[in-house]
Amino acid sequence: EPNEISFQIKQIAKELGAVDAGVAKLNPNHIYSVTGRGPAGYGKQINLDHPYIFVFAVQMDYRAMNNAPKIDVVIESSKKYLESAKTSIAIASIIRSLGYQARAHMDMNYQVILPAAAVDAGLGEMGRLGLLMHPKYGPRIRLGAVSTDLPLTVDKPRYFNGESFCRECKKCATNCPSGAISFGEGKENRGVKKWTTNQEACYKLWREVGSDCGICMVVCPYS
Repeated sequence: EPNEISFQIKQIAKELGAVDAGVAKLNPNHIYSVTGRGPAGYGKQINLDHPYIFVFAVQMDYRAMNNAPKIDVVIESSKKYLESAKTSIAIASIIRSLGYQARAHMDMNYQVILPAAAVDAGLGEMGRLGLLMHPKYGPRIRLGAVSTDLPLTVDKPRYFNGESFCRECKKCATNCPSGAISFGEGKENRGVKKWTTNQEACYKLWREVGSDCGICMVVCPYS
């Protein structure tokens, strides 16, 4: 039954290290048009017709992230990307063993915009810093997912006034050394009003400091 299998898959994800998980109907607007990095070949058209997506979060260690922007951030980020990849592959394998289609989505092999799917699945809200805000761990998480045609019970989006908090806080914008995070209101981007970061300024700083920075994650009160 959808309720039972949804519960079991969430429990398996948590046994493998996830701190939260949820299910959503896969919104076609959250599917990438073509592949980027990954084994499928750059620029190849994506045709993903799975009706459901299972999304989960793994926690990034606060002590490691607190050393931002040092190399510790890259090490911790890589470890959590690997952890989420292993979990998504395991869950996809279990679903396929039941006779259904399943695709694992992970770093360098995404076909779905995971933060958007995670909002639908009830894992949090989008924050000022352009990342998913979990109610307990803030942006200090990495996401993994499995899209599937296995009938699952869909979770409701979870709102905890994170967006309202971000509107007043602005701590990430104040501490961002590249000035990539906006102090203003969110703007409409492709039909959705949200905060977006200056990606070029952010990535330029990454290359200058030789790490993935991560200062915005650490200073966020929710972290």
